[in-house]
Amino acid sequence: MSESTPRRPSSGLVAPTLSSGTSTSSARRLQGELKKVMETEIANQTYSFPSLELARMLSPKTPKYDIEAPGNLLQLHQYDCVVDELPFQTALDDAVRQLRTFTPQAAGSGESASYPSLAEFLTGCVGACHDALNGQDGFPALENRWYQKLEFTIAQNVVDGVDHASALRPDISGGKGIFALREERLYWKPPPDKPTHRITLPVEVKNTWRGMVSQAATYARCLFSASPMQTFALVLAFNQKSNTLRFLVFHHGGLTASEEHDISKQDGLKEITRLFLTLASWGTAEEAGVITCYSGTSHLLPGDPKGTSHVLAEVEGILSWYHCVRGRTTFVSRLRLPASVHPAAPEPLRKVPEPLVELGGLPLRRSARLLEKKWARSDPADGGATPGHSRGRGSRPVPAVSPMTTPREEEEAAMAERTDCLFFLPK
Repeated sequence: MSESTPRRPSSGLVAPTLSSGTSTSSARRLQGELKKVMETEIANQTYSFPSLELARMLSPKTPKYDIEAPGNLLQLHQYDCVVDELPFQTALDDAVRQLRTFTPQAAGSGESASYPSLAEFLTGCVGACHDALNGQDGFPALENRWYQKLEFTIAQNVVDGVDHASALRPDISGGKGIFALREERLYWKPPPDKPTHRITLPVEVKNTWRGMVSQAATYARCLFSASPMQTFALVLAFNQKSNTLRFLVFHHGGLTASEEHDISKQDGLKEITRLFLTLASWGTAEEAGVITCYSGTSHLLPGDPKGTSHVLAEVEGILSWYHCVRGRTTFVSRLRLPASVHPAAPEPLRKVPEPLVELGGLPLRRSARLLEKKWARSDPADGGATPGHSRGRGSRPVPAVSPMTTPREEEEAAMAERTDCLFFLPK
């Protein structure tokens, strides 16, 4: 039987479950192989973008007022993005003024020497971004922001592993209110009685990008395993040798990463703050990549042809789960409808009940699209949103569009353009 798409090694090696920390020797071997598996899985679909372009992808957005529905997905330049608007630019300047650049460790210091100062820097950056947004109109109130309590703590033990394998422990773990739990063990998918013990933004620290990106992919795999219908998983990567930070956005098409920025310098600090400010502006689960119609125990199904009402169906069991980072991630579950069907929610899906929202270097190519396409609004200083146009909130981030050339052509073009910063895997 022929395959509709080429087959490749996958991280879906065993039954997709989150396990306790105990593991067998074969499970430990699986973890040893996992980085190579992940490297192969995402190798030819990894792209690097300037921080402004990545911020636009992640930004709350709404279609431009003069865009008519074309019958297919809109391109990024057809949206008005919050990050291009004047209030966001003002907040960015305010946040940068509050921050100090990162102080590098002494030459020859071990990897772990940078953990405490980096965790403190990241937490301070998030705090400055929230403070800056508080002074601007048009953003969600602090208590309604998705990452209102995002903090970072170092090297804590993690209870649950993926696929019965040994639990992975990020160098630095980010989570909501996580600093108060610095003496406790964390989870990728916490039990109902410990909802705050969840790792939501892991950080990897190394001196080389290749090993760091493949390790970060294993964390993304854990995030997807904990929330199988999540559209993207975010991981931070810090190169201790160059003091540079990247935002790594893993999605089921591969990896979209920011360019690296030196946070010990003012220019790099501003670009990283721009990305943190984008995260701080999220006010809905949808903006954070969380599909709110599924909670792990129930699905919210359309109750009428127009999807204006919904029915809550319980999950009886998972029939199939293709477990990976890059791929189709086929997920099939058996549902049980209530005996008497009544619309459970007359509101759009983004206003579903709280339990459905949240339960407790590799090759980094410069996108050929950026090399060949002039954006209609490449400079946020050119006016921001269209005057008189009211933007909507809650739009899902638009993934990176498909490249216009073949991977080999992109590689050749990117190498010619940026030979100083690309590290390609061998063919």
